Amino acid sequence: MYVPNLIGYTRVVCLIYALQHAFNCWSGFLGFYTAGALLDAVDGWAARKMKQETKFGAVLDMVTDRVSTNMLYFVLAILFSEKYMMIGLLAALDYASHWFRMYAASMTGAHHKTMGASRNWLLRMYYTKKAFMLVCCVAQEAYLLAMYASHWASKGARMNVFGVTDLGMVAECAMMISMPFAALKQLINVIQLVDASIDIADRR
Repeated sequence: MYVPNLIGYTRVVCLIYALQHAFNCWSGFLGFYTAGALLDAVDGWAARKMKQETKFGAVLDMVTDRVSTNMLYFVLAILFSEKYMMIGLLAALDYASHWFRMYAASMTGAHHKTMGASRNWLLRMYYTKKAFMLVCCVAQEAYLLAMYASHWASKGARMNVFGVTDLGMVAECAMMISMPFAALKQLINVIQLVDASIDIADRR
């Protein structure tokens, strides 16, 4: 019942409500999903601030991250059925790369974000430069959410935020802006999967 874990449980509730709205209320889905994503930005801070860092909390955070992203991939695979193969492979890459990273770290007892000097430079930068990790993760989520919004815009959905009503235009702009770092995040996932696989193999 630590505070950061309570934040994690709240994220799970947000995900459940988001999924419930995924195919009948696009604004509800975006609202609940975004709320869960914003909470992800504070659970780690709360754990450090309150000295409530635990292995359970680290696993809860990682699993909730992966479940939320893969749930979004799942929804997109249904909405964009013609692209289901690509979406499915990206979901598998996201899940596998992080699972291998966690397992490799558990073999040494180190935190999964601990990166030695021998690691790939891009992977090291991702895990040691918090701002860089934040940009990559936000860009990936922003691209996927914009893709989700573009589907509903094509169905005639409109928005009304600060006088902006063209949901399609907002979605297209968000996809264009986030695409470079979202693509970089996929490359990092590939590097992470290979790196963790080698690490696990070397310890057997």
